[in-house]
This record gives sequence, C-alpha cells and structure tokens, in this order.
Amino acid sequence: MFEPPHVHIAKDGKSAKVWLRNLEIEYQHGYNEREMRELLSLVAENRDAWIGAWNDFFGI
Repeated sequence: MFEPPHVHIAKDGKSAKVWLRNLEIEYQHGYNEREMRELLSLVAENRDAWIGAWNDFFGI
C-alpha cells in the first residue's frame, strides 16, 4: 500500500516532508520556524489540488 498523500520540500540542502491531510510535519532538516510557517501556509493553500493530483496519479 502507498503512503498517505504528502509532499517533499527541498531547497539549498534543506528538506522537509509534510502530510497533506493533516498538515503535520513528518520531518524537517535545516528550515527555521519562520520558513516552516511559510511552507506550511503554501502547502495548506495548495493541499486540495495536490491531494487531487496524488489521487489521479495513483488511481485512487
């Protein structure tokens, strides 16, 4: 079975993984609190579209 919908965020040697359904951070390496707040805001804004794309890709 596949993992639940999530996104990986990587830039300049930093990385994070965020679960789309509940916006929980699975891990983050290198991002400060401000950056993570901004990233979570972007993920929240796009969550529905990304879950739809995830479902389409995996045929769910």
